[in-house]
Amino acid sequence: MWENKKIRSSLGFTTIELMISLLIIALLVGVFLINYNSGQRKIEVVMAAQNLVSNIRLAQNNSLGSVEFDLDHNGQIDAGETVPAGGWGVYFNIALPDSYIIFADINSPNGNSDYDGSIELDKRISFSDDVQLESLNDDFGSLTEAVVTFLPPDPIIYINGLLNNNLTVTLKDMAGNLTKNVLVNFFGLVEATD
Repeated sequence: MWENKKIRSSLGFTTIELMISLLIIALLVGVFLINYNSGQRKIEVVMAAQNLVSNIRLAQNNSLGSVEFDLDHNGQIDAGETVPAGGWGVYFNIALPDSYIIFADINSPNGNSDYDGSIELDKRISFSDDVQLESLNDDFGSLTEAVVTFLPPDPIIYINGLLNNNLTVTLKDMAGNLTKNVLVNFFGLVEATD
């Protein structure tokens, strides 16, 4: 009789054992999904920062390479193209936190180291849906707008119209409060940092 009970209990799972096993599996899946989503958000911020670094370097390379700007924005090679007198630059505005602008500083003779609106617009670059511009800071404090221009042929770097200035652009993941900084210094070094 005692042997008969042993055989019956070893034949399968009880309801409690099955519920505990399912609970453990559900907890493991939940932990995995939380870590996965957190990792995805971090990747989005890192990618946005790296794209920003690449686009600032694009403006710098356009200036070094004397790339022409299509003044009439028709996309065709014609008499409306010229090498911008003030080089190429990148414009940031806290009021427009979802994008930034690559522009050509066409003011003569050496530009004005500022973005003058759609006449100078080359392209507007948008961040992904969850990433936004959080803050702009130069050597003098917090800013609502910032402009980085590269005046050829060296190029000379102007940050907010000044030489020997540095800029920190902070990007933020709106879902997870993760941030990433992009630094631009007066030597023209551009890098993404934590």
